[in-house]
Amino acid sequence: MNSKRELYSILVSMLPFCIVMALVGCKPGVPNQYIQPDDMEDILYDYHIADGMVSTRPGETADLTQAYHVAVLKKHHVTQSEFDSSMVYYMENAEILHTIYENLSERLQEESRSLGGPAMTASGMYPANGDTTNIWRRPSFMVLTSKAPFNYQSFSIKTDTTYHAGDMLTLSFNSQFIFQDGIRDGNVVLALVLKNDSVITRNLRISTDMQNVLQISDDNFVGIKEIKGYFQLNTSPNVMTTSTMRLMFLENIQFLRFHRQKVPTAVSSDSTNLTERTHAGSQLPPFQETQPQQENSAPTTRTGAPLPLKAATPISSKEMSRR
Repeated sequence: MNSKRELYSILVSMLPFCIVMALVGCKPGVPNQYIQPDDMEDILYDYHIADGMVSTRPGETADLTQAYHVAVLKKHHVTQSEFDSSMVYYMENAEILHTIYENLSERLQEESRSLGGPAMTASGMYPANGDTTNIWRRPSFMVLTSKAPFNYQSFSIKTDTTYHAGDMLTLSFNSQFIFQDGIRDGNVVLALVLKNDSVITRNLRISTDMQNVLQISDDNFVGIKEIKGYFQLNTSPNVMTTSTMRLMFLENIQFLRFHRQKVPTAVSSDSTNLTERTHAGSQLPPFQETQPQQENSAPTTRTGAPLPLKAATPISSKEMSRR
């Protein structure tokens, strides 16, 4: 009897835990009529590889991109209508799509490392305290979609003693778009907050698959207090639907800092000597104001005295004809 009571009490005590596990296990996933997340990740991965191949053959972009996309769907045994309807579902459930993007980002990072590309932060290429160093400490790969809040990624970097007045910063990355419709329109903004609280900003628009470079510097050697910036994929105002695929990939992100030396203003030695001689008053003649010559005035000598004029001798007609 006692053993039954003990078993009963154990089951009763475990009941809340079993209820919680049941609720977690019954959490709804992606409906079966749509492409499942793992399969969608594989398709988007192949889309990215295909578009990278297209970017190496300019002049054939539109037709070749369409052909590669059809080949990707055929590889995964998915029709265009199944893919489109699944993208509608994922765009309406952006949290699930964002998880796919994060997995895709890690996967592409791993591929880059396996091929000898930059590491996750790409900071090991430069010494941390050298004249040139990579200050980017985030993943060097990023995926943005046109639906908020996943169309925007900001960052902020607080400076330390390794930063010098006059530093120059260069942000570089490769951009790639996967769009079903709409205008490709991304932008990057950098801002330097200087030690006198003034702000310098630079902006770069992104619309094609290419390598991008954005540069900003402390030209007046004030000193940098903080570095801010963001990446953004803008929504086209002419596209009414938000359910089609619009992705912007950013790869190989590097943010290099360069130390610069302030160059003193050079003064010409000739002009300095000229100034010194002028101030001494011993080498240069005193300045004399000249008066404009009046018309028909007689020429003068260097001392200012008029030159003597000779009377003109008349010429005979015979001598004139001889000339």
